Amino acid sequence: MKKLTLLACLAASAALVSCGGNSGSAAPAAAKMENLFVTEQRLTYANSRPDHNYYTTTFTFEELELYSDKTYKLTVSACTFSALVLPEEGQAASGNARDQSFMSYYGSFTYEVDDLDDKLWIITFGEVTRISGFRYGSILDTNGIIDTANWSEDMKKVWFDAEYDIDATGTKTEKPGTHKEYETGAAYVAAHQVEFKGDKNAPIYASLETGRLDWINISAKK
Repeated sequence: MKKLTLLACLAASAALVSCGGNSGSAAPAAAKMENLFVTEQRLTYANSRPDHNYYTTTFTFEELELYSDKTYKLTVSACTFSALVLPEEGQAASGNARDQSFMSYYGSFTYEVDDLDDKLWIITFGEVTRISGFRYGSILDTNGIIDTANWSEDMKKVWFDAEYDIDATGTKTEKPGTHKEYETGAAYVAAHQVEFKGDKNAPIYASLETGRLDWINISAKK
Protein backbone atom coordinates (compact mmCIF):
# COMPACT_ATOMS: atom_id res chain seq x y z
CA MET A 1 0.00 0.00 0.00
CA LYS A 2 1.42 3.36 -0.99
CA LYS A 3 2.21 5.61 1.94
CA LEU A 4 1.18 9.25 1.85
CA THR A 5 1.59 11.91 4.49
CA LEU A 6 -1.47 13.21 6.27
CA LEU A 7 -0.78 16.79 5.20
CA ALA A 8 -0.52 15.77 1.56
CA CYS A 9 -3.89 14.02 1.69
CA LEU A 10 -5.63 16.99 3.28
CA ALA A 11 -4.02 19.40 0.82
CA ALA A 12 -5.18 17.28 -2.10
CA SER A 13 -8.70 17.18 -0.70
CA ALA A 14 -8.79 20.95 -0.32
CA ALA A 15 -7.53 21.39 -3.88
CA LEU A 16 -10.25 19.11 -5.25
CA VAL A 17 -12.91 21.11 -3.43
CA SER A 18 -11.54 24.37 -4.81
CA CYS A 19 -11.29 23.04 -8.36
CA GLY A 20 -14.86 21.74 -8.19
CA GLY A 21 -16.31 25.17 -7.42
CA ASN A 22 -17.11 26.23 -10.97
CA SER A 23 -18.56 22.96 -12.25
CA GLY A 24 -20.23 22.05 -8.97
CA SER A 25 -21.89 25.30 -7.95
CA ALA A 26 -25.67 25.22 -7.87
CA ALA A 27 -25.76 29.01 -8.04
CA PRO A 28 -26.38 30.65 -11.44
CA ALA A 29 -23.55 32.46 -13.16
CA ALA A 30 -24.79 35.84 -11.94
CA ALA A 31 -24.66 34.79 -8.28
CA LYS A 32 -21.51 35.59 -6.34
CA MET A 33 -20.07 33.86 -3.31
CA GLU A 34 -20.47 36.31 -0.46
CA ASN A 35 -19.38 34.23 2.55
CA LEU A 36 -17.09 31.29 3.17
CA PHE A 37 -16.99 29.40 6.47
CA VAL A 38 -14.90 26.40 7.56
CA THR A 39 -15.22 24.03 10.53
CA GLU A 40 -12.41 22.65 12.62
CA GLN A 41 -11.17 19.19 11.65
CA ARG A 42 -12.61 16.15 13.38
CA LEU A 43 -10.93 12.81 13.96
CA THR A 44 -12.78 9.50 14.15
CA TYR A 45 -11.29 6.09 14.90
CA ALA A 46 -12.56 2.62 13.99
CA ASN A 47 -11.12 -0.58 15.44
CA SER A 48 -11.91 -4.04 14.02
CA ARG A 49 -10.24 -5.95 16.86
CA PRO A 50 -10.45 -8.65 18.13
CA ASP A 51 -11.69 -10.21 14.88
CA HIS A 52 -9.06 -8.43 12.75
CA ASN A 53 -5.83 -6.59 13.55
CA TYR A 54 -6.99 -3.54 11.65
CA TYR A 55 -7.92 0.04 12.50
CA THR A 56 -8.60 3.23 10.59
CA THR A 57 -8.39 6.93 11.39
CA THR A 58 -10.44 9.51 9.48
CA PHE A 59 -9.91 13.27 9.37
CA THR A 60 -12.93 15.32 8.26
CA PHE A 61 -13.72 19.00 7.80
CA GLU A 62 -16.61 20.98 6.32
CA GLU A 63 -16.72 24.08 4.14
CA LEU A 64 -19.79 26.28 3.59
CA GLU A 65 -20.14 28.71 0.69
CA LEU A 66 -23.05 31.18 0.73
CA TYR A 67 -24.09 32.92 -2.49
CA SER A 68 -25.78 36.25 -3.25
CA ASP A 69 -28.97 34.52 -4.44
CA LYS A 70 -29.33 32.85 -1.03
CA THR A 71 -28.09 29.44 -2.16
CA TYR A 72 -25.48 27.37 -0.36
CA LYS A 73 -22.84 24.78 -1.15
CA LEU A 74 -21.80 22.62 1.79
CA THR A 75 -18.77 20.40 1.17
CA VAL A 76 -17.61 17.57 3.42
CA SER A 77 -13.99 16.46 2.83
CA ALA A 78 -12.49 13.35 4.43
CA CYS A 79 -9.27 11.33 4.34
CA THR A 80 -9.03 7.86 5.91
CA PHE A 81 -5.76 6.15 6.90
CA SER A 82 -4.79 2.81 8.33
CA ALA A 83 -1.64 2.36 10.43
CA LEU A 84 -1.49 6.08 11.12
CA VAL A 85 1.70 7.24 12.87
CA LEU A 86 1.81 10.57 14.68
CA PRO A 87 5.33 11.23 16.04
CA GLU A 88 5.84 12.98 19.36
CA GLU A 89 8.06 15.54 17.65
CA GLY A 90 8.16 16.99 14.16
CA GLN A 91 5.54 16.80 11.41
CA ALA A 92 6.41 13.50 9.77
CA ALA A 93 2.92 12.04 10.20
CA SER A 94 2.38 9.08 7.91
CA GLY A 95 0.06 6.19 7.23
CA ASN A 96 -1.52 4.07 4.54
CA ALA A 97 -3.95 6.29 2.63
CA ARG A 98 -7.09 4.20 2.23
CA ASP A 99 -9.96 6.47 1.24
CA GLN A 100 -10.51 10.05 0.14
CA SER A 101 -13.80 11.76 -0.52
CA PHE A 102 -15.56 15.06 -0.84
CA MET A 103 -19.31 15.48 -1.16
CA SER A 104 -21.13 18.75 -1.83
CA TYR A 105 -24.77 19.51 -1.06
CA TYR A 106 -26.66 22.45 -2.58
CA GLY A 107 -29.89 24.29 -1.90
CA SER A 108 -31.26 27.53 -0.49
CA PHE A 109 -30.69 28.94 2.99
CA THR A 110 -31.94 31.53 5.44
CA TYR A 111 -30.22 33.06 8.42
CA GLU A 112 -30.89 35.02 11.58
CA VAL A 113 -28.49 37.38 13.33
CA ASP A 114 -27.72 36.37 16.89
CA ASP A 115 -29.34 38.68 19.46
CA LEU A 116 -26.08 39.16 21.35
CA ASP A 117 -23.58 39.28 18.47
CA ASP A 118 -24.35 40.91 15.11
CA LYS A 119 -21.31 39.14 13.59
CA LEU A 120 -22.82 35.73 14.32
CA TRP A 121 -25.35 34.12 12.00
CA ILE A 122 -27.68 31.22 12.73
CA ILE A 123 -27.96 29.25 9.48
CA THR A 124 -31.00 27.25 8.36
CA PHE A 125 -30.65 25.00 5.30
CA GLY A 126 -33.35 24.30 2.76
CA GLU A 127 -33.94 21.03 0.95
CA VAL A 128 -31.00 19.65 -1.01
CA THR A 129 -31.42 20.24 -4.75
CA ARG A 130 -28.10 18.84 -6.00
CA ILE A 131 -25.31 16.50 -4.89
CA SER A 132 -21.85 16.34 -6.38
CA GLY A 133 -18.48 14.98 -5.35
CA PHE A 134 -16.04 12.12 -5.48
CA ARG A 135 -15.18 9.01 -3.49
CA TYR A 136 -12.20 6.78 -4.00
CA GLY A 137 -10.40 4.15 -1.95
CA SER A 138 -10.17 0.57 -0.79
CA ILE A 139 -12.85 0.68 1.93
CA LEU A 140 -15.68 2.78 0.52
CA ASP A 141 -18.57 0.92 -1.10
CA THR A 142 -18.90 3.48 -3.88
CA ASN A 143 -15.99 4.81 -5.92
CA GLY A 144 -16.18 7.50 -8.58
CA ILE A 145 -17.59 10.90 -9.45
CA ILE A 146 -21.17 12.01 -8.92
CA ASP A 147 -23.00 15.13 -10.08
CA THR A 148 -26.76 14.88 -10.07
CA ALA A 149 -27.04 17.96 -12.31
CA ASN A 150 -25.04 16.14 -15.00
CA TRP A 151 -26.25 12.57 -14.56
CA SER A 152 -24.69 9.84 -16.72
CA GLU A 153 -24.97 6.13 -17.35
CA ASP A 154 -21.72 5.55 -15.48
CA MET A 155 -23.07 7.37 -12.41
CA LYS A 156 -26.28 5.35 -12.58
CA LYS A 157 -24.33 2.10 -12.52
CA VAL A 158 -21.90 3.18 -9.77
CA TRP A 159 -24.11 5.19 -7.41
CA PHE A 160 -26.80 2.61 -6.74
CA ASP A 161 -28.30 1.55 -3.43
CA ALA A 162 -28.19 -2.01 -2.09
CA GLU A 163 -28.25 -4.06 1.09
CA TYR A 164 -25.49 -6.53 1.94
CA ASP A 165 -24.78 -9.64 3.99
CA ILE A 166 -21.35 -9.66 5.68
CA ASP A 167 -19.63 -12.91 6.65
CA ALA A 168 -17.05 -13.55 9.39
CA THR A 169 -14.17 -12.54 7.10
CA GLY A 170 -15.75 -9.18 6.30
CA THR A 171 -16.70 -10.19 2.76
CA LYS A 172 -19.88 -8.46 1.59
CA THR A 173 -22.49 -10.06 -0.64
CA GLU A 174 -25.32 -8.04 -2.14
CA LYS A 175 -28.74 -9.22 -1.01
CA PRO A 176 -30.97 -10.31 -3.90
CA GLY A 177 -33.73 -7.86 -4.75
CA THR A 178 -32.14 -4.87 -2.98
CA HIS A 179 -30.23 -3.39 -5.91
CA LYS A 180 -31.70 -0.02 -6.96
CA GLU A 181 -30.37 2.28 -9.68
CA TYR A 182 -31.61 5.81 -10.40
CA GLU A 183 -32.53 6.86 -13.93
CA THR A 184 -32.02 10.57 -13.25
CA GLY A 185 -30.00 12.75 -10.93
CA ALA A 186 -33.22 14.27 -9.61
CA ALA A 187 -34.42 10.81 -8.58
CA TYR A 188 -31.12 10.19 -6.78
CA VAL A 189 -31.40 13.50 -4.89
CA ALA A 190 -35.01 12.77 -3.91
CA ALA A 191 -33.97 9.41 -2.46
CA HIS A 192 -30.95 10.84 -0.59
CA GLN A 193 -32.35 13.89 1.15
CA VAL A 194 -30.45 14.76 4.32
CA GLU A 195 -30.91 16.81 7.47
CA PHE A 196 -28.40 19.34 8.79
CA LYS A 197 -28.15 19.74 12.56
CA GLY A 198 -25.67 21.12 15.03
CA ASP A 199 -24.17 19.04 17.82
CA LYS A 200 -26.84 17.96 20.31
CA ASN A 201 -29.42 19.53 17.96
CA ALA A 202 -28.05 23.01 18.71
CA PRO A 203 -28.44 25.80 16.13
CA ILE A 204 -25.72 26.06 13.47
CA TYR A 205 -23.65 29.20 13.97
CA ALA A 206 -21.32 30.89 11.48
CA SER A 207 -19.01 33.72 12.52
CA LEU A 208 -18.53 36.60 10.08
CA GLU A 209 -15.60 37.77 12.18
CA THR A 210 -13.54 34.56 12.24
CA GLY A 211 -14.96 32.56 9.31
CA ARG A 212 -15.53 29.68 11.70
CA LEU A 213 -18.51 27.37 11.19
CA ASP A 214 -20.05 25.15 13.85
CA TRP A 215 -19.82 21.48 13.03
CA ILE A 216 -22.78 20.26 10.99
CA ASN A 217 -24.09 16.74 11.51
CA ILE A 218 -25.49 15.35 8.27
CA SER A 219 -27.93 12.43 8.42
CA ALA A 220 -30.50 10.82 6.17
CA LYS A 221 -33.79 12.68 6.28
CA LYS A 222 -36.47 10.79 8.16
